[in-house]
Amino acid sequence: RAPHYLGAWLSRCLGICSILKYLAFSDSNKWIFEHPATFYAWEGACVWIPCTYRIPKTDAKVERLVVFHNPEYNETTKRYVGTVLYNNTVNRKSPSQQGRVRFLGDSKSNCTLSMESLYINDSGQLGLRMMTKDDKWMDHVNLSISKSPFPPRIQIPPELQESQTVTVTCLLNFTCFGYDIELRWVLEGLPFTPASSTISSSPTTQNVSTKSQIDFKPEWTHHGKNLTCQVWHSAEVLSEETVQLNVKHTPKLEIKVFPNETTVMEGASVTMMCQVTSSNPEHGTVSWLKDGTLLGEKQLSLTLSSVTKDSGGKYRCQASNDIGLGMSEEVALKVLCEPPRS
Repeated sequence: RAPHYLGAWLSRCLGICSILKYLAFSDSNKWIFEHPATFYAWEGACVWIPCTYRIPKTDAKVERLVVFHNPEYNETTKRYVGTVLYNNTVNRKSPSQQGRVRFLGDSKSNCTLSMESLYINDSGQLGLRMMTKDDKWMDHVNLSISKSPFPPRIQIPPELQESQTVTVTCLLNFTCFGYDIELRWVLEGLPFTPASSTISSSPTTQNVSTKSQIDFKPEWTHHGKNLTCQVWHSAEVLSEETVQLNVKHTPKLEIKVFPNETTVMEGASVTMMCQVTSSNPEHGTVSWLKDGTLLGEKQLSLTLSSVTKDSGGKYRCQASNDIGLGMSEEVALKVLCEPPRS
């Protein structure tokens, strides 16, 4: 019975080998395309579609390209049908334009296209039907066209800390040669141009975008302010995105003296108020120091009744939060003695 089992095993093996051979053969006949899956634009703009391809037969050349809008395959005729946007032979005389579509590629590896004067109805799918002498392939590209320009996206750390440099990015999923755009930064309504900033356009087979990056060192005074990235075209703002800056910082303190004099006569009464200008996050208890020594007072106000010469000195108030300790500028209190009566 051994020959019977051997024959069955060989038969099964040959079947599996045939399947593997078929799969390998099928994979080897696939055209390979590289481009972003979806392209974004708005009415009146254009779209630039960077695209590369590889034909299974290395010596084959594309002879014809047909670009469909929303193609469908007809099972009866075995053909694709749809609105034809471009139908032309592919030769070395590139680029070639028909209507709103321009082919910027070649017959070997480049299938880059551009499409101008876009309408919202252009949203949908583009079908790239490419044909060699003895083979053909259909590849698809998605278009998403909005009625009006869409806003950029600001990428920023969720928390900023004072005096620590951060990189902030403004990203727009759009770039198209022939439709120039510019990304500009605005801080609280005023142009914002840090010393370190870069602007780049990236029409590649991996990504199509325009971005601006800035490096800046936020200070506590930036907390709560609005940072905006604007998209400009032809001296006009097309769209914008705004974020409110959340800058973590130590408490900022200031001492106010009542009455408004730091030189007083002996026996007078002086009140000092510790004003918390800003703190993010919230501050803890306020304390007072005189000549660098911590006092027992834990209130926002420090009242010195009937001051003496020993009351004179340098006063500060301080408070802390999760970021650190904040301290006011010092206030120098000078106490004058009454001249002796004659």
